[in-house]
Amino acid sequence: MGLREWFLGKEEEETRALVKPYGVFSDSQGRVYVADTGISGLVVFDLNRETMEFLGTSGPGTLKKPTGVTTDSAGNVYVSDVIDHRVVMYSKDGQFINAFGGSDVLVSPVGLTFNDATQQLYVVDSKKHQVIVFNKNGDVDFTIGDRGSEKGKFNYPTNITIDEKGQIYLADTMNFRVQIFDQQGKYLNGFGNLGDGRGQFSRLKGIGVDLEGHIYTIDAAFNNMQIFNQGGQLLLTVGKPGTGPGGFYLPAGAHVDKNNKIFVADQLNQRIQMFEYLGEAE
Repeated sequence: MGLREWFLGKEEEETRALVKPYGVFSDSQGRVYVADTGISGLVVFDLNRETMEFLGTSGPGTLKKPTGVTTDSAGNVYVSDVIDHRVVMYSKDGQFINAFGGSDVLVSPVGLTFNDATQQLYVVDSKKHQVIVFNKNGDVDFTIGDRGSEKGKFNYPTNITIDEKGQIYLADTMNFRVQIFDQQGKYLNGFGNLGDGRGQFSRLKGIGVDLEGHIYTIDAAFNNMQIFNQGGQLLLTVGKPGTGPGGFYLPAGAHVDKNNKIFVADQLNQRIQMFEYLGEAE
């Protein structure tokens, strides 16, 4: 088994595009969206056109500390802003559409994911220890979880993703585990515990899932990525502290796109690393 790897965003010091990338998402059109807390904005790379643009740097959609990013099937872009306690919505052309949440609803929004089947946005609030589920109008439909260590409860969760079946995968960071739910928030499964061994977690951050159901987790303390099957069995560990290809320096968010490409926000290396899982050896 193994991975193929490449990266973007790491240029010469004076032209570097990324400062402190935290959240990352890739859409079906070859665009990679990066929530960069260092520039207080969203960086959009178009891999097909080889272009780059910035969103959220001015106007009503201005971002202060963007942490998560996702899109819906229409191409609308959703960005969580932890300082303004809100989610900002842009059109596929980068025009501001709406902002929702506010300090009475969101305290510390981090990761988010969109369910195209139900047209709902799932937002992880780390300090509320909940997932808040919004409809497209920005109204709260329901919440998942509260603080605790029992199944279905959270302790400073950070990131979230959804698979093709509508199952929700959550990085329950300070419970040192992954939890899996159906789209209504019913607990299905979970795995992980605190430790420095294979398959354990210390500072779980990014999470993604591919079309085959492999679960990808990013640990900022270990500076690595671990790949699990649906039963929580470890398949592969990738990465170590470093600046070269495959090395990490405080990695954060992750995303797996429809082509099973894996994107990791390598924060202090100021880049997005992209991987392709080659699978298990025959």
